[in-house]
Amino acid sequence: MSAAKPNTQDDSLHDLLERAGIALEEPFREVGGHLEAHFMGVRLTSAFQPIADADSGCVIGYEALLRARADDRWSLAPEAVFALTDDPEQMVRLDRLCRTLHAVNFSRRRPSNEGDLYLNLYPQHLRTVSEGHGAFFDSILEHCGLSPTRVVLEILESGLDDVPHLEQAMNNYRERGYRIAIVDFGRQYSKLDRLWRFQPDHVKLDRNLIAAASENAGMRRLLPGLFSIIHDAGALTVFEGIETFEQLALARDTGADAVQGNLVGHPTPSGFQSLRPSA
Repeated sequence: MSAAKPNTQDDSLHDLLERAGIALEEPFREVGGHLEAHFMGVRLTSAFQPIADADSGCVIGYEALLRARADDRWSLAPEAVFALTDDPEQMVRLDRLCRTLHAVNFSRRRPSNEGDLYLNLYPQHLRTVSEGHGAFFDSILEHCGLSPTRVVLEILESGLDDVPHLEQAMNNYRERGYRIAIVDFGRQYSKLDRLWRFQPDHVKLDRNLIAAASENAGMRRLLPGLFSIIHDAGALTVFEGIETFEQLALARDTGADAVQGNLVGHPTPSGFQSLRPSA
């Protein structure tokens, strides 16, 4: 069953996707003011969570989060969506489809010129695409009226194993104006040398660190030193998982540059309305 194309610049958007080899199962559809896409029978849409300056509380950006439903009853985690296929080309297609969906929804819903867009970039995409990283997405951003300089690409630290290939891909994206963030830093055994090898612009600390530091004085004493190392490598720090005012105060006291979590704002399709500027 097919749906009518949405009533917004969609012909050109669909043309861009087709030229990139992304044949849609169904056209994008507008639901509740935002777009949905489909992949292998799963409905995909966007939610946005604000990221705020740790000291002022001013919003500096929004992380786009994937929301997926297999039907009207069952929701799927993003990891489960990407586990639907082990075909490298299909994974690239899904990654591009998600980033396109997020960029379009972000451009339609954000306040004028407010905040950067933080997008998850799956390592499998970087390994599979041999060259021209960013060329396709440049055309999508242009379609949306966005600049690569306003986009931060997030890469899981656990995916930084194929060093030469990833390094080349990151350099290609940087040359196009994108910034790079390593996310979930500290979840397992973080390798500090990666900070100098990949030279990220942002490092997002795993949410478990703030939870552990809230309960453990030894962990709290370690955080300023860790932040100092990250700053010495030229990156800004973002503390994820801020749920309480005590955690916010801890993040500020230990030197975090920015914070993210439900205290700052919950992920919503129109996340720009859920901000708490005083946080």
